[in-house]
Amino acid sequence: MNNDNLNSILGDLAENAKPAAQIDLWPGLKRHLTASDGQAKQGKSIMNQTTVLRRVAFAALTVLVAFAILLATPQGRAFSQELLKYFTMVSQRTIPPVPTSIPAPTYTLDTWLIPQPTISIDHQNCGETISPISSTFVCQLQAAQAKLGFVVKSFPARYVQASFNFIWIDQEHHLIQMSFSDQQAGYRLDQGLGDFPKDCRGCAIYQEAVQLVRVGEYQAEYARGAFIFPEGRVDKDMVWKPDEPVYHLRWKENERWYSFTLSTDQSAGLKPVEIQVKMIQIAENLVSLDQGADQLTAGSQPSIKDSVGFTIKEPSLLPKGFQQVPDGSWSNLTSTPRVGMSYEYLVNGWSVNYLNLIQMLIPADDQTLRREFALLYQGQAMVNGQWVNEDTDEEVQINGVTGYYLEGKDPISSALYWRDAEREYLLIHQWAPDFGGRLDKETLIAIAESLK
Repeated sequence: MNNDNLNSILGDLAENAKPAAQIDLWPGLKRHLTASDGQAKQGKSIMNQTTVLRRVAFAALTVLVAFAILLATPQGRAFSQELLKYFTMVSQRTIPPVPTSIPAPTYTLDTWLIPQPTISIDHQNCGETISPISSTFVCQLQAAQAKLGFVVKSFPARYVQASFNFIWIDQEHHLIQMSFSDQQAGYRLDQGLGDFPKDCRGCAIYQEAVQLVRVGEYQAEYARGAFIFPEGRVDKDMVWKPDEPVYHLRWKENERWYSFTLSTDQSAGLKPVEIQVKMIQIAENLVSLDQGADQLTAGSQPSIKDSVGFTIKEPSLLPKGFQQVPDGSWSNLTSTPRVGMSYEYLVNGWSVNYLNLIQMLIPADDQTLRREFALLYQGQAMVNGQWVNEDTDEEVQINGVTGYYLEGKDPISSALYWRDAEREYLLIHQWAPDFGGRLDKETLIAIAESLK
């Protein structure tokens, strides 16, 4: 399964799990905004109105002067044209849907479960094993830098006060992605060596939305809006929505490129011009680990395992070949904290099998994982106050507790739902249609029963 197909599927599931306006932008990463100068908390501008207007006026004047200088010379005109290649831009307001893979015959994978190491990491000592769940942001950042071979910059704690979600690196292409979120905003920072990634569907920007700005001494591009699937239909053309509260800023510093995306809650209350100024200010003040962990957003944050507010259970058995990968779908900002853990199986570098384990405390309302389980395949109903999927649910036993198993209406997914005295769990399994191999029900139950 290629990454676009998998992301489309997971995006749908994530949207059912939590509306895009409430979570960070990517993995969904469809997230929100806040920042302060070390004093204001959620949703307040880091500057008063007078300061904002002064910055805007100064920024506008700077851009006009820069344009006048640039366009006065042939070299300047050539440079300004080169600048408009930071974003992957398209001239039309729609993007065709992802081509559908041709399904291969589905078969059960020959797998055997292997024990997983118990990870216990001191907050001050990263140890040898770096886990997306059990390791702090600082430990994951340090490990990422070692793998990439260059100093990674991150958001400054002075201007961004948010929770760390995930780090993802691509050693082959020398790039890293980092995601953070708070109650009103999601912040994503991508960076790497060489040129910006091209032919990236998630990177596409409608060309008329792009503006020229500056980040310090560097030319930059800024845009607002996003391509989205109409009504969540991944088989339809994506349509450019200029009023979506998603903001993009890209610039280069010599051989390094940076891409900063911020998504806000519609109720955040900041004006677009304030957000532009805010993003430029953040971009101009990125910091590195060498400057001290206290300078980094989430630099003192405990691991996700220690932040979520309840004891997380992890599988002690997994099918051979499955590895934990960054997930990013955790939140301690909601009324009922929840956390997701993801595991994937690669063939020739492509993810062809995927497990997502979500767990949360049992909520007091109907926003349960049982509801999400029922919504997965659109055959849901509420009977006597309980979410059920009468046509497809199959009762199963998980450590003596009644759970439910679902086969997806599409041929590439299945799921388990169960709960204990304090928590509820949802285990989703997906496999590439052009791969065909899948885990059977018995294997999923064995994974569920191995949680510790």
